Amino acid sequence: MKSAPHAETVSSSTQPFQTAGFFAVVQVLTAVQEVFVLADKVARLEARIRDLERQCRAPSPSDLLDTEAAAGYLGVSRRTVEGWRYKGTGPAHIGGRPVLYRREDLKAWQKERKVGE
Repeated sequence: MKSAPHAETVSSSTQPFQTAGFFAVVQVLTAVQEVFVLADKVARLEARIRDLERQCRAPSPSDLLDTEAAAGYLGVSRRTVEGWRYKGTGPAHIGGRPVLYRREDLKAWQKERKVGE
């Protein structure tokens, strides 16, 4: 029967270790959660950086169209595109010789016109 008091002593003496262990686990789980939150923020920042780099990069020659090619892309005559440019109602362009149009600007302009009609 003397072993019974010893068992109580052992169980009461391990309780502080169990409580300390519990708090350690909570701290670890909190830290892991913070890591996941930070990883999500980093992923969103990386995606934003890629978007900005894509916007800032110089267009490749295949992305640039002269007036004739822009007219073909839009399905109108070259003179129609020139008229729009003269009136300021056409798609955005890069002035100079030759006048150039970015393919993405033509797509955006075309989409705006279809929505507005």
